[in-house]
Amino acid sequence: MALGAGSLVNGLVALAWIRVGTLAYGAAAFAPVSVVWSVWSVSVAVLTFPVQHWTIRELRRDGGAAVRRTATRLMLLAVAAGVATASVAALLGADVLRTDSWVSPVTMGVVVAAAVPIGWVRGQLVAQDRTSAAALMIGCENLLRLVGAGVVVLSGLSVEVFLGTLVLGPLILLGWPGLLRFSRAGGPAVSLRDVGELSAANSLSQVSLAGAPILMALLGAPDRLVTAVFGTLSLARAPYLVLLGASMRLTALWSDDRRRGLTRGRIAVATVLLAGVAALVGGLVGPWIVALAFGPDTALPPVATGAVSAGATLALGTLVMTSRYTTEDDTAGLARAWVLATVLGALGLAVPSSALVRVLTWFVLTEALAVVLLGSRRLTPRRPRSP
Repeated sequence: MALGAGSLVNGLVALAWIRVGTLAYGAAAFAPVSVVWSVWSVSVAVLTFPVQHWTIRELRRDGGAAVRRTATRLMLLAVAAGVATASVAALLGADVLRTDSWVSPVTMGVVVAAAVPIGWVRGQLVAQDRTSAAALMIGCENLLRLVGAGVVVLSGLSVEVFLGTLVLGPLILLGWPGLLRFSRAGGPAVSLRDVGELSAANSLSQVSLAGAPILMALLGAPDRLVTAVFGTLSLARAPYLVLLGASMRLTALWSDDRRRGLTRGRIAVATVLLAGVAALVGGLVGPWIVALAFGPDTALPPVATGAVSAGATLALGTLVMTSRYTTEDDTAGLARAWVLATVLGALGLAVPSSALVRVLTWFVLTEALAVVLLGSRRLTPRRPRSP
């Protein structure tokens, strides 16, 4: 319950941060922030999510020594990921980042690198049954960003400085400095194979869920439309982000024999039905809600808003099944299903239409394929743990 509350607060504060930015600078000027925020959102699921679940599982099994030796190597990989992200962003340049400021690639690198230690500390807190502390950590990360954003806006500073407030989030780690110590002693380490497979699957799922604004920019869509897609996705994705934060408890659900009736197939069918309802509701009230939240120039047409709502609901189902696959030690099967969904979903970009139609077709098609593939796949027998 505490983890869900922390995630809810974090999501609401994130929406407030976006609203402050769009109202202060306008939809077009906010486009560079939309791109960097999308990268940060991806890093949460691609890096923070698998690391925190791996940390919980391994600390419970191992007691701490081997996993702390492995964590040192994991942090080095995090630094490398941050440097690589910043370098690629700098090479892509203003056509994608929508700004030639150095703040964008540097901010991307920092938030990507920090995603790993944030997952590591959250995982330790939950493994130690300190769920209230973990919820506090989740809830306050974006609060630090919002406070910084308020100072920037009130001081009349530029949108590039506003973008830089994203790096304030990782400062939440300073609240638990003792959990950032790693062991350098000799001895066996723990395999990172499950982390790699889970990270690969989540990478592909987040490219689908959060990549639309970046694709819109790549396809040359107007800045206003890039921000409109970003704002609509931010609202539609809110339940997903809440469930993402609370998913450490969701994993425990699959260990309860009384819940075994919730098979992958049933989850898939329920998800598709809910997505249909979400499309209808999103098309009817979505444009009004987006305009109210972020301003009138950020609203998409009803059909587009309904498509975003449906895609985000399909993503909820994939998250539930991700927890199931992780619990059953079938992360390899999870990754394979997402690879196939990604390859086939890319056909949506070939639709001969506008950038908006192509990107939304790709988004909904990829999520729908993932739900079908994950829901229909048979459970792979558990493999022995790597030493």
